[in-house]
Amino acid sequence: MVCNRNIDHRNGHAGGESGMIDTEHTSIDKWNLTSVDDELGADEAHVWRASLDQPADMIAKLAPLLSQDERQRAERFHRPADRRRFIGGRGILRRIISAYLALPPGQLRFTYNEYGKPAVSDDQNDRALNFNLSHSAELILYAVTRKRSVGIDIEYIREDFATLEIA
Repeated sequence: MVCNRNIDHRNGHAGGESGMIDTEHTSIDKWNLTSVDDELGADEAHVWRASLDQPADMIAKLAPLLSQDERQRAERFHRPADRRRFIGGRGILRRIISAYLALPPGQLRFTYNEYGKPAVSDDQNDRALNFNLSHSAELILYAVTRKRSVGIDIEYIREDFATLEIA
């Protein structure tokens, strides 16, 4: 089973169909992330979609959640928009994963494999949580599972790109 969850910042409306949290138009401050771990079965994957184009006040709230290494990585981005998107993406990741593990977002520790894929540090991951993320343009997807590997991918399709001509 896949449970879709949308995260955005545009207004405070929340609702949606059964099994789906419609937070596409809900401020990050109003996300109901308190019980997501209870909802994630061993045979399920939760998929979260978020906008990386968060307003400045939200970036200011997410930035302190990042580790020192993540903050240094953010500072290496030359374009301010890319820096904000990185901070937003990592801050949202920390908010989501912390809800599953019942840990404060700023205390999460990630390890990285040889390809740079992040994972929750083993000493914090008593629930065998796995996740993956993918971003393109202003969107980011997060997939979360228990006791199984997961992958996810998103790609922005440019209308001005000659896809048929190069296929």
